[in-house]
Amino acid sequence: MKWMISPDNTRRGARRNSMLAWGRVLSRPYASARNFAGRFARDEQGAVIILVAFLVVVLCLVAGVAVDSARGYLLKSRLGGALDAAGLAGARVMHLTNAERDADIYAYFNANLPPGFMGATVAPLSISTDADNKILTLTTTATVGTTLMRVIGHDTMLVAARTVIRRETRALEVTMVLDNTGSMCIPNCDKLNAVKDAATSLVDILYGSEETVPNLWVGLVPFVHNVNIGNQHEDWLVQAPLDGAGNPPAHPHVNIAACDASNSIADCQQEPLNAYHVSYYTGAPNYEPADIPWKGCVEARIRPDNGADRNDDPPSVDPFRPYFFPETRVLTGGSSHVDNPWWPGHNEINDWRNANGPNIGCAGPIQPLTSSRTTIQAAIDSMQSWRFGGTAIKHGMAWGWRTLSPRWKGLWGDPDLPNEYDEPLLDKAIILLTDGVQVFYDRKNFPGADPGDYTSHGRRTWGRLTDADGFPITSRSAAEEELNRRLTTICESVKATGVQIYTIMLQVNDPDLETLFRNCASNPSYFFVSPTSDDLAQIFKAIANDLVQLHIAE
Repeated sequence: MKWMISPDNTRRGARRNSMLAWGRVLSRPYASARNFAGRFARDEQGAVIILVAFLVVVLCLVAGVAVDSARGYLLKSRLGGALDAAGLAGARVMHLTNAERDADIYAYFNANLPPGFMGATVAPLSISTDADNKILTLTTTATVGTTLMRVIGHDTMLVAARTVIRRETRALEVTMVLDNTGSMCIPNCDKLNAVKDAATSLVDILYGSEETVPNLWVGLVPFVHNVNIGNQHEDWLVQAPLDGAGNPPAHPHVNIAACDASNSIADCQQEPLNAYHVSYYTGAPNYEPADIPWKGCVEARIRPDNGADRNDDPPSVDPFRPYFFPETRVLTGGSSHVDNPWWPGHNEINDWRNANGPNIGCAGPIQPLTSSRTTIQAAIDSMQSWRFGGTAIKHGMAWGWRTLSPRWKGLWGDPDLPNEYDEPLLDKAIILLTDGVQVFYDRKNFPGADPGDYTSHGRRTWGRLTDADGFPITSRSAAEEELNRRLTTICESVKATGVQIYTIMLQVNDPDLETLFRNCASNPSYFFVSPTSDDLAQIFKAIANDLVQLHIAE
């Protein structure tokens, strides 16, 4: 069969061929675009690779900086902490030599930043203080190797640290209760001079170069077997009634005739009156040495012996009796021998060989709390060694407490002192020092029963001191044991108020006293034994530094 080609078919074929041709023409630009896109895609893959490589380097650098910065921050933190610890340690021992202070500084620094920490190299510490030795400044640097930052040429990092420690005295009332007995100057006064120097060093640290420091008060209680409260405080004494003529009672003296006719101590001694009047010391009738005034020492409150010698009751509750050393005569070998003879106009010099009079063995007066550096220094410088009577540490400790007790507010002269125990940001402290045990002394060797020296507790044989059951004590050993028991009671009472107690034994080796003083101190680190005078100076400096407040100023 033969196909016939019609005109219509011919026209349709022509149109179809024409459309195909136009299609081929129109498809050429799209093909070019597709070819361009393909080529572009192949080119973009190379650019992305370059961009990604660049970003990887940047990210590595950022990560390296972050890692090394973190290491640097860690090192700086440890360096600063170690420097703070070292500074606080150094500030506590600024009373030592520079070499000793620096040894403590490095010990604490190395303990908090061990050598080789993070592979760092630490420069030597720079250590400096101000003129008053109250500000301690430490600086140092450390070099540590980098990790990823090495790729940009930074092989190491340098970190620096600085600390400034300021030593300040917070509100403080401190009383030094210091032994002034005769042994402080036997065989010479080296011990007493060492105590004066040590107390001065404490004042120097607390005051620096200032005459006064805000909220700082320092007091001093010298003690022997008695304490001098100051003769201006006659209104603290027991007042005796006047006689019909308006005169105070005369003090009895030894009956010389009875004494000379007997060999009995009972006939040759006279106990002082139980009550006194201040005018008694300025012209009482029948009182032979009427021109010898009361110096200011008082007896312990043991008449009656009801515990008043161990408390802080003010004189308005329980007044005091003045210390009065009577004369005592003894007939030996047909002649009278007199213990402590004195007469009108007698000069009561402080001489252990020749001293006589009603005030012998009476130490210098208490210096109550004062803000004045000059005043407390004068009191320290005026201390002397006083013989006779022995040593009654408990009597000194009781008066040290009374200088700090708010129950005595206004009685010492300043209407605002002492402050309350719970005064915010206030510390109270007692520094107690002795060079010997508590003892009743006798400077005369009387025949028969030895009455012992007159003391703040009377003559021992008078039996004013009683034991825990209320029985009179007359033997020396029992009396001394009782003083120890009472000192323990006072220490516990003082510590119960929050007052801090520091105790010091100076050149004395006695196990019982050591136990007593160790227990009296507020904690074991507050107990000190000073075998030499040089040790004593360092002890007082250490206590002073313990009393100051340390804080990191920078």
